[in-house]
Formats: sequence, C-alpha cells, structure tokens
Amino acid sequence: MTVQINRLPDDLVNKIAAGEVVERPASVVKELLENSLDAGATRIKILIRDGGKKLVQVSDNGHGISPEQLDLAIERHTSSKITQFDDLYALKTKGFRGEALASICSVAKVTVSSAIKDHDPQEILVEAGRAIDRRACAHPVGTTVTVKYLFFQTPARLKFLKTSPTETSHIVDVVTKLALCHPHVGFFLHQDQTTLLEVPENQDGYLRVLAILGKDFADNIYAFSEEAEQMQLYGYFGHPQMAKSQRSFCFMFVNGRPVSDKVLWHAVMEAYRDLLMRGKYPVVVLHLHMNEALLDVNVHPQKSEVRFHKSQQVHQFVYQSLKKQLSEAPWLTREQGRGGIGDRLSVVGCREEEKNQSIETANKSHQQKEISYSRTLFGRMQPLGQVMGTYVLCEADSKLFIIDQHAAHERIGFEKLIKQYKEDGISSAPLLIPETFDLKPSDAEILKKYLDELIKFGFDIEFFGGQTFVLKGLPSLLQGRVAIIPFIHDLVEDVKETGHLKSLTDKVHAILMRISCHAQIRANQHLELQEIQALLNELDEYPFTDFCPHGRPVCVDVSKDE
Repeated sequence: MTVQINRLPDDLVNKIAAGEVVERPASVVKELLENSLDAGATRIKILIRDGGKKLVQVSDNGHGISPEQLDLAIERHTSSKITQFDDLYALKTKGFRGEALASICSVAKVTVSSAIKDHDPQEILVEAGRAIDRRACAHPVGTTVTVKYLFFQTPARLKFLKTSPTETSHIVDVVTKLALCHPHVGFFLHQDQTTLLEVPENQDGYLRVLAILGKDFADNIYAFSEEAEQMQLYGYFGHPQMAKSQRSFCFMFVNGRPVSDKVLWHAVMEAYRDLLMRGKYPVVVLHLHMNEALLDVNVHPQKSEVRFHKSQQVHQFVYQSLKKQLSEAPWLTREQGRGGIGDRLSVVGCREEEKNQSIETANKSHQQKEISYSRTLFGRMQPLGQVMGTYVLCEADSKLFIIDQHAAHERIGFEKLIKQYKEDGISSAPLLIPETFDLKPSDAEILKKYLDELIKFGFDIEFFGGQTFVLKGLPSLLQGRVAIIPFIHDLVEDVKETGHLKSLTDKVHAILMRISCHAQIRANQHLELQEIQALLNELDEYPFTDFCPHGRPVCVDVSKDE
C-alpha cells in the first residue's frame, strides 16, 4: 500500500509551530516582552488572569506598529529584525524568527492595538489564526497585545497546564529574569488587583538586583567586571553563606538574553567549589557579552539555550573570572580599596546604549558595595583560648570570634595539597599488565585529542588503532579508588557536554578533600596560645579560608551587643 504525502493546511502548520513556541502562558509573556524590548520600550505593563490561562496583556511604550503593517505582523515568518541569512549570526535583538505572534494567534483570541507617532492608532482582532476585524482605537504610541483563552481550540493542550499558582510562578520567573537583564526598563506585573512585581525604569543595576532578590542581600553581593578577547563578563556574585538549596538564585544572561546553559553553569559551580556545602547553590547574576559571530542562539524553539563556537574558552573565562573574584574574598577587610571598574568596562557585542548603561550601573554598584568589605583579618585577632577542645576563641574590633579548629586546619591543608598538585602534577602508577579498551568511533576521536592533557593528570594512555586504546598507567591518586575504564567513558561524556574534564577534576578534588580532612587537627585536641596564633597567621596566607573544603564556615563572630 502506497502512503500518500499531503500538504498540511496553514492552520495546522501554525498550531504545530505554536506547540514548539507556546508551551504555557509564561511562553506567551516571554515572547511578547521580547517584542516590546526590541521595540525600544522603557516601560512595560503585564496583566494576567488565572495564571495567564484566561488573560495575558502586555502593554509597552515602544515605537509601535504602523497601521499598514498590522496585518503583516500576525503572519508567520514576518519580521523587522532580520532580512538575510547572515543576520542570524549578527543578532542584536531578542526575537528574530517572526513566528511568535502568529503562533500565539493560532491558539488564542488575540487583539493587537498599536500606534506610531503622527498616525491614528488601529487594532486587529485575531481568532484561531484568522483576522476577524480591524478597527480604529484609542491608544498611545506603543503596542498592546491582549491574549485571551489560551488553547481554547486545543483542549488537549489546555489540560496539560498546571494550576493557576504554578503558571503564575512561571510568569513571575520570566519577568524577573528580563527585569534583571534590563535595569533601564520598568516592569509592572499584576494579576487582577494584586501586584506581583514592580520595578521602575532607569534603575541602578545594584538596586534592581536588590529589588528582585531582596534587601537581605544588600551586604552580601559584590559587583565585578572582567574582560577577555571578544568577551566581557560583569554582574554580581553572592557571599557563599548566602547559598540556597535550589538554583533559582543563579541568573545567567548572554548578550542580554536569559539562558540555561551547561557550560556556564558548570563554570560557576567550579568557581564556588570547596566554598559550598553539598546540595547548596550560589547566588549570582552574570552578564556575558561576546561577539555575535561566536554565538548561535538559533538552537532552541524558545531561545532559552545557546551554542558557543568555542565553549571551552567561554568556560575557562567565566570560571577564572569568578574564581579570581572569590579568591579576593571581598567580604574581608582589605588594606587597600579596589578601584572603579567603569574605565575597563566595554561590553562587546551589545548596542551602544546598553553598553553605556552597563558601565554606569556597574560603576555605581561597585562604589556602593566597596564600603561593605568588613570582615576582620585572622592575623589581627587576639587569641583568648580554647573551648571544649574544639573551638578557638579570639577577640578583635569589639567582637568575639569563634573558630572551628578542625575546619580551619582542613582548609589550610587542602590549599597546600592543591598548590602541590598544581605545581608538581599527579604521579602516574604503571600497570603491571596494560589494559586495552574500546570506544565508539566518535568518542575515540574525542579521547585522542585529550591524550596529552590526560598525561598531566597521571594517565598513560596510548592510541592502539581503530577504536582501541591501551591503558599503561593511571594516576596514583585514583588507584584503587575508582573503576578506571568506566571513569574514562565518563571523561569523554564530560568533554562532549562541557568541553571540560569535569569528572576528573571532581574526583581529584574529592580525594584531596578527604586527605586534608583526615590529616588535620581533630576536635578535642589541645592547642597552646602560640599554636593558635600560628594557625591565625596561616589562615591569612591562603584563599577561601572563611570556609572548609566541604563548605562549612570556619569562623563566626558575635558583636559586643549580642
């Protein structure tokens, strides 16, 4: 029996496209907000009802849509943002595909009202993808898109939506991310008579972060900026003690676009490694700007993921930039203040006005946070004695400091091991009988490229031919601690996902942590005052000594009033 190929009708094509773009009410809000931002809006109002299932209305003061182009705006693959193929690799706008509004119109009842300067405003009414009316209306310069009864013609899609509170939380999340990314734009989100989020336009970047995250972070987030070739990273990072049990306080933006990216996420977690307890996640707001030619944003229907042309370079830049800031421990008192960052802030690959706003907000934020670097150096503390053979008591700056002696020695021992490991590498333990193993062809090509780098970690692996390798030696640090062949398979998967030997660095750090933990001073071990003073002096010689390698705080302080 011959299977006949049919041309799909336009309304079905639109509904299929809507299934990719419009997943839930939050998807509608995201697409409409991106259109408003691309239109140059500085003030955006969002009104929702029943979690966005019954109503989503987005109003902006952007440049609007001319009356003669209203009909074209609701058609698929119509856009004012790109005109040719090369534009896809030089994108400076949030949207570009020209299908979001058409997709929304195909699964809801939509009214688009708009006005441009010196023209009479008009609106068009669309139902299930078809324009049913067009008329004059009263509207200021800008655009309002009203979306009612999402998925009213596709009840199968409607039943997959969650409860109204859940859908509302997804909408708040979308608005929150875009508000963090665009402090010069005012966002006003309301549900019926309830205000869910309000942030004014032209807001300082630091104040915008506090408005979103909460004032509790005022003394615990720090501004920074770093540059590399064709890349710029700036934003805010949180004190390790402000870590959360979920990832919801980790915000990452690439060229002004909120993204969820494994490469960036791994770089952040690597930077905070040994500062956080297991199951804890840092508070960060990171803005990465780079040349558009090095980035592909056209890899996900909802544009929530990106692909980097040189992912390993991006990973290293983000990791090293954040690690550098954390190693400076801005929560500690410094002998000399740090200079402003505006002079060296030049955002690559963003619009000029966004660049200027970034410079201004980062400078202000840095000045505001500079006065809060207020922890006492350990060497300035006066030892008082020991309590319960476990805690060291010290006095300084009218405060009592309680130091966990095991955690302190553990951190010092770990930093010494890390330093030795970086300087001398890991010795290799030769195998009495070399072991062969095979990989699938694509994985074999990856491993061949990393053989030289694996030598630095103590691996002695030779390519035998075809898909076969010979393991002649393995790191002495890993001997007897891991099943080595499955571990090599994990390394290849790491490279495919992040361009980085994640499993290897994780395992090395875990073993060094275990060694430092068992080799250091335990609880119930008596220390003389001279030994305590030596411990305090040594804590100032290494980075990250506010926390043990497992993320436990080394020291807590109690004020005179307390």
